Amino acid sequence: MRFFSLLAFALFSCLCSAQDLSQDKIDAMMQKYSDAWSDADATLISNSIYSTPFSVYTDHKTVLNTKDEVYQWLINAFKQLEENKYSHSKVIEVTTLENDQSKAIIKMSFTRYLKSGAVMGAKERHAYYIITAVDGKPMISALLGFTPISE
Repeated sequence: MRFFSLLAFALFSCLCSAQDLSQDKIDAMMQKYSDAWSDADATLISNSIYSTPFSVYTDHKTVLNTKDEVYQWLINAFKQLEENKYSHSKVIEVTTLENDQSKAIIKMSFTRYLKSGAVMGAKERHAYYIITAVDGKPMISALLGFTPISE
């Protein structure tokens, strides 16, 4: 129940414009995001994938209001992953749960790998994303994770 309350809050607290969020645009953005995450590309993610404000829901809520705050949060996350010997992530499946062409809810299932090739933590992880249209392109405005980012 708490998850659905957080999800509803995230949906209604984001600034949404009535712009086209076609499935092709969402799929392309999510592929770009997955590649950038595996490459630890904080610049690309903070400049063209995460919108601001950006909300992160894990064990607590974090709101990042500026591109610099998003960038610093990503740098810290990638540093922790590096310290834990993270190598890359592999997407298992990306599912669009809802899409009204101005906002969408995406579920991503993925596996993280260590530099040794072993699975990092749980074999199948899940995260939910709120996607909104910003100047005609999809951007992630909220992330709801169920495992620590650096684990």
